[in-house]
Amino acid sequence: MSNITHRDILSERLIEVVNDKHYIDVLELGARTSDFDKIISHDTYLKTDYPDVDAHELPYNDNYFDLVFMSHTFEHFVNPIKALNEIYRVLKPNGTVIIVNPFHCEHQVIGADADHLFVLTEFQFRRLLRYTNFKAIDVFTQTKFKDSPIELKQNFNTFAVAKK
Repeated sequence: MSNITHRDILSERLIEVVNDKHYIDVLELGARTSDFDKIISHDTYLKTDYPDVDAHELPYNDNYFDLVFMSHTFEHFVNPIKALNEIYRVLKPNGTVIIVNPFHCEHQVIGADADHLFVLTEFQFRRLLRYTNFKAIDVFTQTKFKDSPIELKQNFNTFAVAKK
């Protein structure tokens, strides 16, 4: 598994999460050079990155996106409640947010990037999503890749999926 990246691992599970659903308008926060738009079926797919777009003050109309997606971005937010409130605002009614975050192991909390501010547990994700009015909340940790256990916890991904 040495040549496998976080993107490879999470892409496998993301395919299951989106489950062939088609989205009209998708916003990806922290996209950089991602190719998740090849996995998520869409009409319009807007890739953004900080500092061009700040999740704490999204420059989009209310009720605009069917899906807001981010991978390994949420842990960098200075104010996750403010960012979740903004995401909620720009989602259409019954819109979906999918957040993929590093697992809350020592490596990701202490040893990884210095700006990993919020590497949350499943319980903490549920609490924040509920606090910011999301519903149908599903939070789980991906511990397998290609039906085999992922050896290092630092390669686990925590998925948080919720509806407006």
